[in-house]
Amino acid sequence: MAEDYGGALYITNSDYIKIDSNIFDTNYIDNDTNGYGMACMFYDFKSGGDLIFVNNVLHENGDEFDNISALDTMCVYDVADVSITNNTFTDNIATDESTLIVWADTQDCDVDVYNTIFWHNSGDYEIELYESQDYDLVAEVKYCDVDGGDTSEIYYVFGVSLTKSNNINVDPAFEGPTSDNYHLTGKPYNPISPCIDTGLNSAPDIPNRDMDGDYRIIDGDYDGTDTVDIGADEDDPPPN
Repeated sequence: MAEDYGGALYITNSDYIKIDSNIFDTNYIDNDTNGYGMACMFYDFKSGGDLIFVNNVLHENGDEFDNISALDTMCVYDVADVSITNNTFTDNIATDESTLIVWADTQDCDVDVYNTIFWHNSGDYEIELYESQDYDLVAEVKYCDVDGGDTSEIYYVFGVSLTKSNNINVDPAFEGPTSDNYHLTGKPYNPISPCIDTGLNSAPDIPNRDMDGDYRIIDGDYDGTDTVDIGADEDDPPPN
């Protein structure tokens, strides 16, 4: 719990940071009016600063007492280069804004969101993208599972350059979300999660291992081709 920004994590004035294989859960902000980043906030990095955010699970963060304006689950503000790859955002509460919000206000920003699950979050949108009139935000959202679809659940202001492709809108079939188990349901079960073997192997900053330390980019559906999964978990099926 934090007073104003970043319920679990608040980082500012950085050149480079990599956040890898963490679980952010049940965080909120203790503020009577509003707050940014119920789970985490990355704010005002140095010119050209980089953020790499991979293999993280963010679940059940937000305003559980409904006494503040919970603006977003994760906020990225004025970070030049952002990679958000193979993460899982689920069951978060953003009463007034969205699950992920990115701003370019005092410097240009390039943001890549790949192989990431946005599912069963409450709020206006899953993703919001903003830029000021003096700076540009260029975004790619690809090979993600977006609850509600990437047409209605990604909001961006005029001027933002957004490219979307190969996103799906299908229940990711977690093994046990009611018990905080966000691993993907895989073989030998049938059907398996639609997120298995449907990501992009060449996604920016794709990690070599998943949140549990298991190898990434394996053949999870037994089709003979090694393909990365969508989300923080890489399903490791038994031998075929």
